[in-house]
Amino acid sequence: MSAVATEVTIADLERFPDDGMHREILDGGLIELPPPKSGHSKTAGRIHRSLDRFVEQKKLGTVYLEAGYQIFQDDRNWLQPDVSF
Repeated sequence: MSAVATEVTIADLERFPDDGMHREILDGGLIELPPPKSGHSKTAGRIHRSLDRFVEQKKLGTVYLEAGYQIFQDDRNWLQPDVSF
């Protein structure tokens, strides 16, 4: 017997409980990760601060920490990188 994978959409993602899990969708597949540990958060914060100073000084745009993005014009991709520009 083979398992049938169910595609997940952004609407499905919005119905998940707010339980601290980090969830993303890539090509309709659900990616679930536990909350980051303190070392991970410290590193992401340092990268964000350094990149943000540079980008602000050069007037290049905006740097985000833990922002989610809809990828392409479909509802099968939603990513939330630690730091983005």
